Amino acid sequence: MMDNKDSEAEIHPLKTEDVKAQENHEHFVERRIVKSSGLSRLSRWRTAAFFISLFLCLVIVFAFSFIIPCPERPVSERTWFQYYNSAVPYPFLAIDDVNEDKVQDVLFAFKSSNGSGSFNMSCLDEGLPSPCAFIAAVSGTNGSVLWESPAAQDVQWLQCGIQQLGMAAAPGCLVVEKSLSLTALDLRTGEVLWRQSRDFGANYSLLTPLSVIPDVDEDGVQDLIIFITKGAQVKVFIHSGKTGQQVGSTGSLSMDGSARYVRLHLRSSSYFLFYTEKSLYAYSLNDLCSAAIGREVKLSDFQPDSLWEKHIDHATHHFELLSLLRFGDIHYLARVPGHSRDNILVVNSEMATLINTKDLHTMWTLNVSRLLR
Repeated sequence: MMDNKDSEAEIHPLKTEDVKAQENHEHFVERRIVKSSGLSRLSRWRTAAFFISLFLCLVIVFAFSFIIPCPERPVSERTWFQYYNSAVPYPFLAIDDVNEDKVQDVLFAFKSSNGSGSFNMSCLDEGLPSPCAFIAAVSGTNGSVLWESPAAQDVQWLQCGIQQLGMAAAPGCLVVEKSLSLTALDLRTGEVLWRQSRDFGANYSLLTPLSVIPDVDEDGVQDLIIFITKGAQVKVFIHSGKTGQQVGSTGSLSMDGSARYVRLHLRSSSYFLFYTEKSLYAYSLNDLCSAAIGREVKLSDFQPDSLWEKHIDHATHHFELLSLLRFGDIHYLARVPGHSRDNILVVNSEMATLINTKDLHTMWTLNVSRLLR
């Protein structure tokens, strides 16, 4: 009897351990099943999210490709014609992107009583006597007329691409009338931004092109400097780019004959070279602004060039450059853009000479004794 009890006592603990092990295994299997089901649900959600995103992307691509129309650019014609009957053209032509279609357009001036058939405009619309000068912009793509504007009674000079005229966001065109009246036009629309009139009488010549200079009157818009010649005198005027009004008084420069000019950019300085047949004069931008304003002007962005200042006679403003040339006469002076500063091309009766403005040394010469212009 004792042996049977002992053996039965020994067997029961083993049974208990087997039962516990089996229960643990069942719980483990259940946990794995629950975990696997959770992972499978997460995987299904991920798959659903992927296909939903893919579907939305396809819908967007389809919408932009087929449903929402893209802006159509006009087809560029290789040849086009625009006729202006009973109109007299002026010898001015400007190229700029007027309608912002990445194609250069054409701006020009003509004299007529009325504009073309595209725009029913007349000189009376701007209070001008008929006939008058119209400024027109024609599309470079197909020749269609973008705008026309009666701008002046008569045109002496037309210059486009000037920034900030009249505080306009787009560039502008400046029309100079023969009485030296100034009219600023918006390049995009042809709208008149401002007009300013002054009469300087007869026997004067306008020196072109007009030059844009930093803001002198501190109104936040860059200004314009204008030169006219009467005999051996050069008159200097500064006009506000914002309103067209004259800034300061009138400066006067003395030359030894009828002069022309060229503007040079020398790093952070700007110089104006006036030349007659026998003489060369140099003025810094500070000097010209001071002469026009009537007091000394210090432009913040201007740094004088030390080498050039040494070669300028500040009493007469003669520039010691002709000593570098084989012949002392001057027919033409031209600005030649360089890497960091402009150079000078001097053409006289026998030679064309390119001069480095950094050290005032000759870079090369060329025989041009038969040059016409």
